[in-house]
Amino acid sequence: MASFESHYEILGLEQGASLKEITSAYRKLALKNHPDKNKGDVNATERFQKISNAHDILKDEKARAHYDAHFSRHKAAWEAQQPKQAKQQRRRQSANSRKIADLEKKKAMIEKVIRAQQDEVQRLRSSWATLHSGDIPQGFEDYQSYGGDNEEVYMAIRDKLCELLLDLQMKMQTANSVSAQVNAALKGFQ
Repeated sequence: MASFESHYEILGLEQGASLKEITSAYRKLALKNHPDKNKGDVNATERFQKISNAHDILKDEKARAHYDAHFSRHKAAWEAQQPKQAKQQRRRQSANSRKIADLEKKKAMIEKVIRAQQDEVQRLRSSWATLHSGDIPQGFEDYQSYGGDNEEVYMAIRDKLCELLLDLQMKMQTANSVSAQVNAALKGFQ
């Protein structure tokens, strides 16, 4: 859970610090945390804004007096919001965990399909090699019973193998596309 930081704490000061101390602390922190000096840091702008806001309030006597007078009320209001925010965060994390689990299941299923498709490609290539060696591949023996000479039988088997390979290639492209989408979705949760 995040903690409530007073404007004094943001600047690294104690309550009751002098204007000179406030200005000095602001300059050091602003220089260190300026977004232009921290280009790769996505939180630099937010830190710099907090530092600037703290300085703007504490350097003005009226604003500082008002802030000091109402600080405890601001802190109490902030702390009252924390359980609600923590509950919402847990709910979001739980929903994300379920989504991640569902995506992991889909990923495992797609990987299983892709492995089966790769095995089928190897089987069809083996059948292709068997056909080119002059033999009838396993699973295509019934093509001889349809009649015709050997050349017609080989051409029919070759055409069927080409058809099966093209169909399988299209299915593999779809499976790989779905796999990429699932992996991208999973990466989005990391």
